[in-house]
Amino acid sequence: EEEEEDVVEKIRGGVKSKPKAPPAVPQPKTVEKNSGNGSDSAEDYSDDEDEGEDGYKPGGYHRVKIAEVYNQRYVVIKKLGWGHFSTVWMVKDRKAKPPSNFTLNEFETQSSNQYLALKVQKSAEHYTEAALDEVELLDAVAKERRKQEAQLSNHPAHKKIPSDSDG
Repeated sequence: EEEEEDVVEKIRGGVKSKPKAPPAVPQPKTVEKNSGNGSDSAEDYSDDEDEGEDGYKPGGYHRVKIAEVYNQRYVVIKKLGWGHFSTVWMVKDRKAKPPSNFTLNEFETQSSNQYLALKVQKSAEHYTEAALDEVELLDAVAKERRKQEAQLSNHPAHKKIPSDSDG
């Protein structure tokens, strides 16, 4: 058994592991409201199922209705959740185009399952700045994804190997 422990210690880089304490159970916390600058960024913590009516005010949440259409394209299906900065809604893209690897019939069958998430940010200036930062981050992730997908699609393993029936 000692030899086994030495091997495990070497694998861990010479660091013997200590028994881990059980994870702490998160407890609800209350944060004092900052009344000095008019910012509501330190609102009370809440486990409520919804964001509450008091958040719907200038600079706060935007009212979204089921079946409402945004950008003449996205139909609101249902609310997925909410947080301090925004609400998130399931939407269906009315103008979704079939991916290049789908035939039209396959897409028609699949299109009823083409849903997206729409995040509706609060409108106060400091939330807008945070939203713009988030968009920049998501754009960087999407750019890297396209780059990786292009590299994969050009990889020899993804090229079609001609068979005898190809002629």
